[in-house]
Order: sequence, then structure tokens, then C-alpha cells
Amino acid sequence: MKDAIGHIIYVGKSKNLKNRVRSYFQNGKTRSRKLENLVKNVKDLDYIQTDTEFEALLLENQLIKKLDPRYNKKLKNPRSYTYIAIRTGADRPGIRTAAAKKENDGSLYFGPFPNRTTVEKAIRGLKEFLRIDCTNPSSSGHPCLNYSLGLCFGICLGGEAAIRYRQILSQIALLLSAKDAAILKEMREKMKEAAARYDFETAARYRDYWISVRSLIQKEQAIRFSEKRRNIALLERLNEETCKLFLIKGNQILSAERLRLDNRGRDGLKQRIKSRIVSVFGQADASPQEMHKENVDEAEIIYQYLRKSGRPFLVVPKNWLQDHGGGKLDEGIDRLLATLRA
Repeated sequence: MKDAIGHIIYVGKSKNLKNRVRSYFQNGKTRSRKLENLVKNVKDLDYIQTDTEFEALLLENQLIKKLDPRYNKKLKNPRSYTYIAIRTGADRPGIRTAAAKKENDGSLYFGPFPNRTTVEKAIRGLKEFLRIDCTNPSSSGHPCLNYSLGLCFGICLGGEAAIRYRQILSQIALLLSAKDAAILKEMREKMKEAAARYDFETAARYRDYWISVRSLIQKEQAIRFSEKRRNIALLERLNEETCKLFLIKGNQILSAERLRLDNRGRDGLKQRIKSRIVSVFGQADASPQEMHKENVDEAEIIYQYLRKSGRPFLVVPKNWLQDHGGGKLDEGIDRLLATLRA
């Protein structure tokens, strides 16, 4: 969407462009002030048609970053990204936010996460829920102020409580790694119990904390998935006669090609897919890479899209590219095509 002098002020995507554009100019009484201002300033619009929703999601993200539209909430400044640092050893244990990773400082790092507010809310929620919001965790023998308020279970007193504190920090690290969801499940149960007692304020607070923590876990899963840089072949049906083959590695689409779906030429289609997989992935850098702040959004889009049900995709191990893995690559492509045609 453009203003009177041609500046792009908003970028969005839609499966149904007519309905999406119409929605901006209807129900004026229920529109937010920001949307009202957007509608008043729109004088023209352009559109770009993509073959798939997948491409539209990635293109929307790229254009928002490139064009910096005034009315896009999704725009994220890489400098605002933040990490979570967890230190579980006996020396200065704790959980905190960090602007950047520090090598060999004894901390486990998670992220980068694009929304600092969400990260801070999640950490605050974990501290309150687990009663580890100690104002003096490095000292021992004297209770801190939060101990008297019930927000600290006695970390400041040292002894067994200090050991338990480090164990809880290790459990939080497992939670953020999506290896142990016990804390998240317990938080959800406490939320339900508070609601059953008609303590809706406490239930709402736990709900907000639960949502924030779950959001971080999902983002961390996307980052870890992307950093492994697996070779992924994704097939999208465009219509009865055509599909599109995407070859993905990490947070990048290495190749996107339309292919004909012709029953009489199944072997030819299979050979074309195999040829592209071997050629493109065979030349790509296979080493794992650490996620950079500016690439997090693309990684999450790809990860979430692949998780959707009904998306036929194939993970291609490196050894399948050499002599086609003893026929495993052919078997994998057969499964891919069978899923697409189902």
C-alpha cells in the first residue's frame, strides 16, 4: 500500500486479495486508530502474485525488512534481538537476557529472539512461578526481600536451596531446548486451578507467562532446526497439472522450480527431481552454521510451514547424494510423489 507521494507504507499477504483489501475499508467503527490512519493515507496499491503461500510468507518478510513500511508491526530491528543466558554452575548461577553471546563464559545461550518484551515476560513468569526471583542469589545466610514476599524459596540462604536453584536452572534449560516440558505443563495446570477457584487474575497472569514461554520454545526449535542445515526437498501442488519443487537448506531456498504432473511421464518427473536434488545439494555447504539475528524470521517461517500437515517434504541425508544412497534417494522421491498425488 502506498501514500499520495508513492511511499510504501504497508506490506501484507493474502490468499484472497480482494477480501483482504476490502476488510481494511469496512467496519470503520471497530478499526484501531493505527488502522484508521493507514486507511486515510492509502492512495494506491501494487501486488505481486506468487505460486504458493510459502513464497508469499518469505517475500512478505523480505519486503518488510527491505522497505521499512511505516505501518508494519512485524518489522524487527536486528539490534533489538536478545538471547537468554543460563548459568547452572556453582559460580554465579542464574538466568538473564543478553544482547550477544559470549564465548566460554560458562553460560548456555538460547536465541536470538526477536521480541525482547516477550523474553523478559517469559523470564519473569518462570522466576515467579518457580519462586526463584531472588534479589541476592550470590550471598548466603541472610534472606532477601523477595523471600519474605514468597517470590524466593530461600536461594539467598545457601545450602540445599542453592543446590536446588541450580537444578531448576538446568530444568529451564531443558525446557527451552524442548527436551522437558514439565514446567510448562505444571504452569498450565496451575492456571486451570486458579480459574477453578475463580482467581481469574492469577489465572490470566499464568496464561500470559505460559504463552510467552511456549513462544520462545517454538522459536528456539526453529533456530535449532535451521542451524542443522538439513537438505530438504518440498513439493507443492499448484494445480492438477503442475507442482513446484523447493530445495531448502537452513533458512535459504536454494532452488524453486515448476514441474509438470503428467502420469505418462512419472519416470521423467522422478529423474528431474533426483537430478536437481543431487546437483543443488551436492554443491551446497553442508556444515552447520550458527543462526544470525537477521535470519531468524526466515528460519521460523520455513520451520512452521514444514510442520503443517499435508506438506510433502523429504529430508535428504548427505550419503544419499553419493551413488544415490543405494536406492534410498529413489525410494524417498517415490514417497514424496505418492504423498503429493494422494
